[in-house]
Amino acid sequence: MDFQELVRDFISSPYQLSAISTSINHYYDYLALLHIILVKQEEKKGFVIPKVRNGIKICKELKLPYKSVHAIISWPVSKNNKIPENVTNTIISYFENAKKAKHVICSNDPANLTNSRVENVEEYPVCCVSSFNENRWNDLTIAHSYVDVHKKQLGKQILFQHGHWPTEEEFAYQIVALSDEELLNEIMYESQQPIMMEYIQTREKYPFIFHQACSNCLSDSNSASAELNSKWSKLCQEEFPELYKKIKEGAQLDIDEKITFWSKTWNEHQDYMANAVR
Repeated sequence: MDFQELVRDFISSPYQLSAISTSINHYYDYLALLHIILVKQEEKKGFVIPKVRNGIKICKELKLPYKSVHAIISWPVSKNNKIPENVTNTIISYFENAKKAKHVICSNDPANLTNSRVENVEEYPVCCVSSFNENRWNDLTIAHSYVDVHKKQLGKQILFQHGHWPTEEEFAYQIVALSDEELLNEIMYESQQPIMMEYIQTREKYPFIFHQACSNCLSDSNSASAELNSKWSKLCQEEFPELYKKIKEGAQLDIDEKITFWSKTWNEHQDYMANAVR
């Protein structure tokens, strides 16, 4: 496989390789292409491609071993978890029983093709995985408090839509769904704002890694995240300068977009939404 030709063709007509890419900015698709090439070159253990059809397409082009598997969502309970035990168990049970989406794992090592936990296949630094998990459970805690306060109102909405009072599992789904709503309330927004500013810092300092770097990695130039970014950015710049440029440009577009949203105060968001509906 001629990597140079593959990269040129992809840049001229990019397609989706990442779940978080957009039609306006293909930054994450370009980054995914680099990581898939890194796997092919045995510079990385493996990579997870959420878009199955496109994942199979690129793996076949590279003659890279792959397997389509159902995702496993890892939800280790936070050591600082404040959600009642019964609700925590219901949330975990909900995820264990929820229908799992399929994704493609690519790796030169057959053992990795059966490992469907993203953080293991991608070799994310343990510190960053732990930080992400703690932040996720904090969001769930805020959403749980919201659902607890508004349980009667939410219950009536589900009763109206589905004809029955929601089960505890359905309330757990509400908690999980609302934990992704950054503008759920002021508490959620102001909790997520510093985390998203660290996300922006990750794109600024380490645009060649996929995961969000934790606070320690961002402050240490010799951290695991820093070393991965340095190694991969150097390889990309030397071997694929056009792709390097696209990744750098795309990262900046992503930064600009996120700053536009997350630099606002809660009141500024409220004023914007109020004006939007007038």
